[in-house]
Amino acid sequence: MLRGVRRRPPTVARKVGLPSRPKLLRRIEARRGVSYSRHAIDVVQTGEFDTWIRKLKDRQGKLRILKRIDRLANGNPGDVAPVGRGVSELRLNVGPGYRVYYLQDGDALVLLLCGGDKSTQSNDIEQAHKLAEEWRADQQDGKQRPR
Repeated sequence: MLRGVRRRPPTVARKVGLPSRPKLLRRIEARRGVSYSRHAIDVVQTGEFDTWIRKLKDRQGKLRILKRIDRLANGNPGDVAPVGRGVSELRLNVGPGYRVYYLQDGDALVLLLCGGDKSTQSNDIEQAHKLAEEWRADQQDGKQRPR
């Protein structure tokens, strides 16, 4: 190496095998016709869910549940498992293993049915199924969605 001349360290793009910055920008600019839209999902809660979340004494758990619901509204549900009849379970690995049961109606609405933890899981699933059936019956009768 010559004295007084320092080699520039490789850029991150070169380290991972990407083209140099100007070439990369040209490729991105060539794709201007692609547009992205972020669509939020309406999240509605039943009275049972509202009562459960208000009575929850674990402040940290409540905060994590509410953050997770915000993620769900933005289209990122995270750790979810179907529990049958169109009902799904949001699983949170905090505290006693909180669970939030919800029903998704199309791409635009999520109905929070009820919540619980791992110890009451089977009863909570039964309650969620009953609430989902009631909501579907109300929808068929032409009643408004709960707000």
